Amino acid sequence: MKINYFYPHIMMLAMSLFAACGHHAHDEHDHDKHSEETAHDHDEHEDGDEEHKAPGEVVFTLEQARMAGVRVEAARKGDFRSVVHTGGRILPAPGQEMTAAASAEGIVTFAHPSLSEGTEVQKGQTLFTISARNIQNGDPIEKAKQTYEAAQREYQRAEELVKDHIISQKDYEQRRLDYLNARTAYEALANRSTEAGVRIVAPMKGYVKTLAVRPGDFVSLGQTLATLSQNNSLVLQAELPESMMSRLADINSANFCTPADGRVYPLSELNGRLISKSQSVNDEGYLPLLFRFDNRGSMVAGAYVEVYLLGQSQSDVLSLPCSALTEEQGHYFVFRKLSDEHYLKCEVQTAATDGQRVSIAHGISEGDSIVVAGAMQIKLASLSSVIPEGHSHH
Repeated sequence: MKINYFYPHIMMLAMSLFAACGHHAHDEHDHDKHSEETAHDHDEHEDGDEEHKAPGEVVFTLEQARMAGVRVEAARKGDFRSVVHTGGRILPAPGQEMTAAASAEGIVTFAHPSLSEGTEVQKGQTLFTISARNIQNGDPIEKAKQTYEAAQREYQRAEELVKDHIISQKDYEQRRLDYLNARTAYEALANRSTEAGVRIVAPMKGYVKTLAVRPGDFVSLGQTLATLSQNNSLVLQAELPESMMSRLADINSANFCTPADGRVYPLSELNGRLISKSQSVNDEGYLPLLFRFDNRGSMVAGAYVEVYLLGQSQSDVLSLPCSALTEEQGHYFVFRKLSDEHYLKCEVQTAATDGQRVSIAHGISEGDSIVVAGAMQIKLASLSSVIPEGHSHH
């Protein structure tokens, strides 16, 4: 009887639980189906966005361009001079160097301990002193003084003797000459003598290019102690390859690039002028060309440089600043601006460069907007697999 009493209640409870489970399973099925559809739609949207991006196109936001200093220039045709790319060297200009030599023998001492190559000096400034007081030959100033005084006495005596015709006029003239020479030698030393020794002064204003001695060295009369240079004018010696000899007549100017700062210097902006063209080939197979120019920078003689020899001007040539080019495995590329945030990577074929601009044979057209500053930053963005900040698929 008890079983019959509870049976209807048990059946009702079982039916309720079954209904709840069925409703929950249906909700989970609908949720999974909705998630799959959403993911499918998102994937399709992403695929569609990539389809709209052309091969070689790079997304670079306005903020990124501002921070990278991106600058765009329209490609234009114009005059471009023929170029021979070669090497060269900066040399001192004639008359721009002088030597300071020893005017006495002895032990050399630097007037200033800080004197070194590159030190700027003024004309007449004391560079060295030379003393011979503690060496075997003795003090040259004292010896010159004794020679001068002896010659002076002989000359004064000869003046009296020649009046009485005791000595000939020829002997008198010889003693007079000896006296004048001895006086000149003594005064030359005495005027530059100090307690420390004979002073050696700078013969010109400039800077010390080379030092040939060290403190404490023994020097002989006439020995070079230092070389001074004014460095106001310099000479560019360019080497034209023998194979380019036919271009020699056309060349009249040049640009050069110093390895120290990588900067290109046009001779036209440095009052440069061609001063010599060699007509014979040297032992290395080159024809030297010499250009003189004003040193308006920090260039020094002796530096090796890259040289771009400039010949005849050619018209209607498409060219870009060298900063527009990027290089990958021997191929050159530029970036053409498509819109505010889109750039297209274009391979170009170059013809020649004068160090500042490069002529373009193929790859772009006149009027194209080309990135001439900040191209390297855009290149790095094109190589990155990360979507640039600010770009989305919306």
